[in-house]
Parts: sequence; C-alpha cells; structure tokens
Amino acid sequence: MKLIVIIASFILISNANYGQENLGFFDYEKVQQSLPYYIKHMEKIDLLKTKLNDSLLNLVKPFTKRVSTICINYTATKLESEQNFLLKQQEKIENFRTFALDSVQLEKNKLEHLTKERISLLAKDFCKLNGISFLSKKTDFLYCKNCQDYTAEFIKYISLKN
Repeated sequence: MKLIVIIASFILISNANYGQENLGFFDYEKVQQSLPYYIKHMEKIDLLKTKLNDSLLNLVKPFTKRVSTICINYTATKLESEQNFLLKQQEKIENFRTFALDSVQLEKNKLEHLTKERISLLAKDFCKLNGISFLSKKTDFLYCKNCQDYTAEFIKYISLKN
C-alpha cells in the first residue's frame, strides 16, 4: 500500500509542473544595439564606408573635370582618344564602386553572423538561469498568449555579463 501511495504521489508531483511552460520573447534589434562590440563594429563599418566613399570621390573628380573640358574643336582621333579614356575611367569607377559595396556588405554580414551567435549563446545561459523553457525573437511569433517580454531583463543580463 505504501508503494502505491509513493508511486501516486510521485506521479502527481511530476505532473504538477507539466504544462506550466515559461515562454518568452525579446526584441532582437534592442538587444543587438545594447551589445558594446556591435556598436564598436558598426562604427568601424561606418568608417570603412567613409574611406571608400572618399576614395570613390577622388576617382570621380578627374573624370568629371575631363568630361566638362571636352571641346567641340577636337579632331576625330583626339575625340576618340578622349572617349576611350573616359570609358576606361567610367569602368574603373564602376569596378571600385562595386568593390566598395561588396566590402561593406561583407563586413555587415560578418558582424550579423557573429552577433546572432553571441545572442544565441547568451540567450541559452539566460534561459537556464531564469528557468525559461523557450525564448525567441519577437518577430518569430505571430501570436503567443502566455509569452512574456524579456527584452529588458535580457539586456540587463548581457550588461552584467560584459
């Protein structure tokens, strides 16, 4: 009889917490903006953009000067020579512009990948520490009845971890 009581009480106690899940979400952008390394790397990307833009402007200046000084009195060979030069300059400018855009996008992609990994690791630790069974980005849910917003707590946890 004692064995039946012990088994029944064990089943009741183990099922008492069943269905009581602690679900939550966080605002990814706010969490992302709270990461010091993310802010630092975004500043580096902005600096890269500025440097590449300045370099592009330096390529464009001679091109615009040359275009504005084309004279109507040029001979056919001189005009053809100028056109060839301008086409080469235009191609050089376009190649540099493409390179610059690709470089900036590559840096942004690297930062986004590292940020996702970092937030994911921090979220796992945060969930374990706070007994949260499921935590996701706010944008991943269409509707969640009993979900809590853990954005502020998660940001505070991250600031304490750093």
